[in-house]
Amino acid sequence: MTHILVVDDEKSIRLTVSEFLKDAGYIVETAEDADEALEILSTTKMDVVVSDIVLPRITGIDLLKSIRNASPNVQVILMTGEPNVETASEAVRAGAFDYLTKPVTKEKITRIVSHACKVKVVDDERRRLEKENKEYQKNLEKLVEERTKSLSESEERFKSLHNASFGGIAIHDKGIILECNLGLSEMTGYSVEELIGMDGLLLIAEKSRSYVMSNIQSGYEKSYEAFGLRKNGDQYPLRLEARNVHYKGKPVRTVEFRDITERKQIEEALRHNEEMILSSQSVANICSYSTNLDVNEIEKSAWVCSPEFYKIFGIDETYPHTIEGWANFIHPDYRKEVFEYHESVVKERKIFNRDYKIIRINDGAERWVHGTGKLEFDEKGNPARMHGAIQDITERKEAEKILLESEQRYRTLSNSSFE
Repeated sequence: MTHILVVDDEKSIRLTVSEFLKDAGYIVETAEDADEALEILSTTKMDVVVSDIVLPRITGIDLLKSIRNASPNVQVILMTGEPNVETASEAVRAGAFDYLTKPVTKEKITRIVSHACKVKVVDDERRRLEKENKEYQKNLEKLVEERTKSLSESEERFKSLHNASFGGIAIHDKGIILECNLGLSEMTGYSVEELIGMDGLLLIAEKSRSYVMSNIQSGYEKSYEAFGLRKNGDQYPLRLEARNVHYKGKPVRTVEFRDITERKQIEEALRHNEEMILSSQSVANICSYSTNLDVNEIEKSAWVCSPEFYKIFGIDETYPHTIEGWANFIHPDYRKEVFEYHESVVKERKIFNRDYKIIRINDGAERWVHGTGKLEFDEKGNPARMHGAIQDITERKEAEKILLESEQRYRTLSNSSFE
């Protein structure tokens, strides 16, 4: 509902105007002077004030100014019984919505108040939109500031991560480097400035260029190895891994360069050591093995053996790697004994250390072997695997037999000579 305040020190006029407006459907309050009007305005929201210009102590013009300062969206209509140009001009300058001459008619006062109410609605909406717009602008500026700060921080983080990478990173378009990090500069010997705009294939050794170019053209996105080329001409093993991405609105490739020289050296050292171990095993007729002790897994290729294992037992890698398969090459005279001993090793958690005879599968030859094994336990403390070695000791056994026979003959001859 619309609230109207009527201010006039003449009771008859105050009541008449009030009745006109009430009949028009407005909620109306009245005041005798400016002080009473300001008190009402301090506690009650009014839409329109209709006031006489001539009031005791404070004039209607001064009341208008006070209202405009405190509530600029309240529409004020001034009335006067003594109209003149100066008063009208002053009222307009002070911000009056309209200026009426007494006596006022019902038609005129209701029409002007209705117009003032409509203007106030429009004015209130304008003020609301202006306020919302200011809030929006404020929030937008804050958002832009936060986004700018966030982008700046993201850029700093990107640069930090980009340059902290343990490898070289480059973004290229059909081989031409658009961006790169310090890691690539340090790896290749070129400065970042030299790398930007450079054909990235010049960082690849000539023997690998066609291979790398083929992967670029096909959009290959898995890691692969090639040979890199440094600024000083040195070649080095390189692992490359690329992704097809969008950069500044166009499809490009980002690629990581990883110098794997150290890894290759370690692999070579390991390969050399493995060759030495296998060579030593071959000379000593000894092999290593690792077997799963889980009955449920025993059928699943549970044996891991060195090459000499197959030579000692006369089998190849297709031979069944199972308990039954193992039992087949243990000599029947030792089979029960070996299995019982194996069970006691597992049960008592001791070292497997025993000589036994086998029958080589490929040629049926009987051979003596010495087996050793150490248990490995799972997280519950149960035996899980056994690792060990098996050595062909046939020659040693034969030498021991010959030595024993020789000692026996010597004793026989010695005893005969004293008789």
